[in-house]
Amino acid sequence: MTTLERQKLKTQLTKRNDIKSRIASLQLGQEIKETSKRNGMTLPKLAELAGIPYSSVINYLYGTCLMPVDSYSTLWKQAQKRVKIF
Repeated sequence: MTTLERQKLKTQLTKRNDIKSRIASLQLGQEIKETSKRNGMTLPKLAELAGIPYSSVINYLYGTCLMPVDSYSTLWKQAQKRVKIF
């Protein structure tokens, strides 16, 4: 997913209560899951680093509830970090 695509989806999230917002939330959640997995981070660790309860992270990433824009930004920043393996 390109930066422009992510930006458009993030903008869509701000509209709330719209089916397109739900779709955007699901797509961004999928991108966060893939990026964090690629960088060696588990979802519990991602939640811990982001300071968001694990149950909320699961709900956001799997589309159970609509992800707030600030939570998306926090999760995205943390998902991009590489985990150092010793």
